Amino acid sequence: MYGVRKVWQALRRQAVQVARCTVERLMRQLGIAGATRGKTRRTTIPATGIDASIGSVGDAYDNALAESTIGLYKTELITRRGPWCTRDQVEYATLEYIDWYNNRRLHGQIGHLPPTELEAAYYRELRCVKELGQVL
Repeated sequence: MYGVRKVWQALRRQAVQVARCTVERLMRQLGIAGATRGKTRRTTIPATGIDASIGSVGDAYDNALAESTIGLYKTELITRRGPWCTRDQVEYATLEYIDWYNNRRLHGQIGHLPPTELEAAYYRELRCVKELGQVL
């Protein structure tokens, strides 16, 4: 799922000292590449009972955030790990993906931390501020 930058950041978080160019070279030699969006299209087969998409123009799903999230989900999970035979396979894989996405994924915009770590730090700091306010 990760490209060179995030693999390198993940290794640094685990205290593995390695140059970014080394990670890039090794990934290239092993044929490992990060997810790329917008390159290919895959639709589901109607016989499987899995809908190809959700939403329509003008409803709650017609916005940039939802489209971006759905695109990321399709790129990182559906396309990369498909084709899917049953709805149960998709549902189970989706649960695994959501767990990874929220708890272990390194997010570049928040200092290469998983979202749950940033949220926990935020609430720790908020609790300290409230306690400090009560002391004063």
